[in-house]
Amino acid sequence: MASFLEDASHELCFEREIFFNPNFSVDHFVCEKRKAVGLEQLRHDLRSHLKYLQECLVELINNDYTDFVNLSSNLVGLEKYIGSISLPLNKLRDEVSEISEMIDATLQETEEKLAQRQSDRQLRGKILLAIEVYRGVQQLPKDDEAWSTDLVERTATQIHSLSSSLERCRDIALARKSGEVMSRVRQRLEGYIEDHLLAALQNHDEGQLQHVLQVGVAVDRVAFLEKFYSERIVKPALEEIVSERVLREVLSDGLFNQVVMFVTTNTSLLNKCAPPEYNFIPNGVFPVFVAMAELRIPILFSLTSATMFHVRYNEALRFLETLEQHMSDQSVQIFRTSESYRTFMARWSTGIYFQLRYTEIATNFETALLQGNEPFGKKQTLLNVTENLYKQIGYCWSETVYIAELKPRFLRLTVQLLARYTSFLEEYAGQSHPIGELSALTLFQAAADCHEISAESVCSCCDAHLRPAEKQLFIECLSESLHRLADCRERLALAAVQLLVQLAQASVKQISDIPRLYRRTNRDIPTAPSAFVGAMFKPAFNCRDSTSGYWSVAWSALIARGIAEAFLATTRDVLDSVRKMEDSLRRLKKGKTNAADAQGVSDDDKIRLQIMIDVERFGQLLDELAERPPCYNDLFELARNQMMNGVQGGK
Repeated sequence: MASFLEDASHELCFEREIFFNPNFSVDHFVCEKRKAVGLEQLRHDLRSHLKYLQECLVELINNDYTDFVNLSSNLVGLEKYIGSISLPLNKLRDEVSEISEMIDATLQETEEKLAQRQSDRQLRGKILLAIEVYRGVQQLPKDDEAWSTDLVERTATQIHSLSSSLERCRDIALARKSGEVMSRVRQRLEGYIEDHLLAALQNHDEGQLQHVLQVGVAVDRVAFLEKFYSERIVKPALEEIVSERVLREVLSDGLFNQVVMFVTTNTSLLNKCAPPEYNFIPNGVFPVFVAMAELRIPILFSLTSATMFHVRYNEALRFLETLEQHMSDQSVQIFRTSESYRTFMARWSTGIYFQLRYTEIATNFETALLQGNEPFGKKQTLLNVTENLYKQIGYCWSETVYIAELKPRFLRLTVQLLARYTSFLEEYAGQSHPIGELSALTLFQAAADCHEISAESVCSCCDAHLRPAEKQLFIECLSESLHRLADCRERLALAAVQLLVQLAQASVKQISDIPRLYRRTNRDIPTAPSAFVGAMFKPAFNCRDSTSGYWSVAWSALIARGIAEAFLATTRDVLDSVRKMEDSLRRLKKGKTNAADAQGVSDDDKIRLQIMIDVERFGQLLDELAERPPCYNDLFELARNQMMNGVQGGK
């Protein structure tokens, strides 16, 4: 439309395209043009624009009118044509729907007939099978017919064969009657089996026992025979064994041994003759024992004493292992997955047992921690708390405490013990310690213990119970505490070094007493080192000798440097003081000194000579302790220069 508006745009006070702007505002437009041209002119221009738009609209309609008329002409009669086509289509649709319904009805009828035919066929098969079962049942022995070995085996085979057929046609009345007959024959056969099983066991008749057990398999009476054996043989025997009286007299190990003896005596023949379908120990013996133990001797599983519980639990495990030795591999698998086995193991409260042991071990270890870091009597370089750590870890894995089922918990407890030991030493390293040789020695021993504790030393306590993969994972769990121990070792050693240096400083201060000893005392010229020089090294030598197997050269170097620096600082102060005093006296006595005085050795020279002798001895002691630190050279040069300058000044 914009092309129609271009012709007359110059005659108006506004551009015609302004109305196409999406942001066009009437109020803003009127306000703006009112100020520019006035309302009259704006109204005139808007009317002109409206008239122009109307003309354009008419022109557009005229341009498309011909096409519109042609389209209307073409559409005339279209509805009639559509109606003529829809009639046959609707008819065809109705016919198709009718045929589809007929087909669906036919299909449904066919399916129903096929289903009925299938049902009739199945019913016919069941009837024929029921007739066959009935004929087979007629061949079974009558109620008054006596049993013979051949008859029993033949009857067992027939019942086994007829039973599977009977299950498939049980809803037929004839089959139900046949089932009743088979039940009576089976009951008679069960009675025969019971009597002959007892007779075979009493007479140790392997042939008869094999015959009876095979018949039991044939008539699907394996579980029945196991239960019968349990009720008639096992239960009476175990009632005499499983009692509080027997438990008091022979203890748990004796009770278990009596049960094993019964199993050995009474099941060996069964295990030898029984087909693989039978599992007399898992299904006939052990369930009876577990039920009686729970009912008659619950004290067997009690936890009144952790030590007694451990003994009984291990005896119970050995009892189970012994029973498994009397079973085949297949029976062992059945035994371990049986309900009675799970019940028996669940009665042993190993979780509560661990809590008792945990409390015992933790209490003992915490008691050792409260006693502090005291040297262990048997080894001078091993602290009591470290010895107790190894003792408690070893106790965890000892034969009198450890239970294989609790291996993960004992591993975690071992890690916790080491972590607690590490925390204790970290706290100890951060404490303030009294200045003394014993405190330093204890710190060095603690540092030595930190060095000696390793993954291998901890694992040595439990190697016998760990597989290689488990050991590797265990070492990874210990790594954090071992890293902390390594850091703690440095802190402990540094604290010990600082104590020895502080202890030596008390002797170093005695250097300040040398001027007092020689000034105006008329003492002889010094020839031996002062006693305090050896005293300042004595604590360090004692600590080194006490921990000789664990002493680190780095510790000696730190001690030597600390003492040497303190010795240097004090010596420098003393020599400076001596020099200043000497200068003052020299100025006071200037011109008054006689010839005799000039030729003698002054008190200050004696002081410097004593210090020089002490420095030389100090160097010798440093050599015994460690390499001389760099500051010793400064000390030696200082003492020598002061002595030389004093001699020259005297001359």
